[in-house]
Amino acid sequence: MALPKASTSKTRKLAFDHKEKDGVSNPGGLAASALLKAKFPGRPAAAGLRRALALRLVSVAIANFLARNFFSLRQKKSLERLDLYLNANTKTRRFQAGFTMIEVVIVMGMLVIIGSLGMFMSMENLRSGAFRNDRNAAISALQRARSLAVNNMCFDGGGVVCTDGKPHGVRFDPATRGITIFQISPGETNFDNRDEVADEFIAFDSRTTAIDAAKTIIFERLSGKSADISVILNDGAAHNSEININSEGRIDWTN
Repeated sequence: MALPKASTSKTRKLAFDHKEKDGVSNPGGLAASALLKAKFPGRPAAAGLRRALALRLVSVAIANFLARNFFSLRQKKSLERLDLYLNANTKTRRFQAGFTMIEVVIVMGMLVIIGSLGMFMSMENLRSGAFRNDRNAAISALQRARSLAVNNMCFDGGGVVCTDGKPHGVRFDPATRGITIFQISPGETNFDNRDEVADEFIAFDSRTTAIDAAKTIIFERLSGKSADISVILNDGAAHNSEININSEGRIDWTN
């Protein structure tokens, strides 16, 4: 039996008038379901409408739930991702704030090399300074001996009697690693016959020595003249100095 037209259109209007307004379902759908049950009990058409209306209401409820919670779910996931990112970056920054073992080894190696170079240069400066001191001491000794001879000086005592000035000289002896300023009688050239009471010994640094054999320089009294002679000093570490005395008693040196 067909439904009356007026009743059918009214029922359809009530059944499908459930569109959302401002995010809330229209309660007309619930009223339509109650009306269908009251007016058309047990009819197949009414049962089909009730099922369709129920499915529609369920879908609307699901849609409303998703609409209310979808943003919060996305926001939660975004915050979780942000937290993981920040934690990862923090760990990375902590890791990058330190030094790797390779970096530490490289730096230590560079420090060792720089320290070794500095120590080598310091030792070289010490050796060079000690050698220059010995060279200067030798030159000073030569100048003193010449000055004593020119001033016609004589030191007596210990059996030595001075009636006039005497020649003075300098002895370079590799065996003693030093130099001796001495006084000797006029006309005497043998170092062993000097007046030992007037000796002044100056020791070289343990490394400095005269390369040549023992050499004796004697300056004449008053004139300060001497024989041409040269003495080479060496410290065994590439430091050399040549001291030259000419016939007029002039003293020159190198290095």
